[in-house]
Amino acid sequence: MTSLGNAAGFPILSLITWLPLIGCLMIMSVRGDDETVASNSRWTALWTSLIVMVLSFVLWAKFDKSDPGLQFNEHLAWMPLSRSATAWASMAYRCFLSCSPPC
Repeated sequence: MTSLGNAAGFPILSLITWLPLIGCLMIMSVRGDDETVASNSRWTALWTSLIVMVLSFVLWAKFDKSDPGLQFNEHLAWMPLSRSATAWASMAYRCFLSCSPPC
């Protein structure tokens, strides 16, 4: 695993977290008459939701039930000069364990 990657091979938690906000900003930037704005906003919301859903399915498929630790961690350099970093740690294992049927 790389410092940016994880079990999925790319920053999936960041995408799932920030993609809806990006879609919202795109919707807010749509200009034109009311009908055009409504249509473009619906399509943007639909595609944003579908992409997030597919990424969630990838997260679910790559989840390893045999690993009791945190999965899909992302460590990014926050301020490289001060050697501080931020970590996105997934609590998804608790969600999946509590939502999935027992084996």
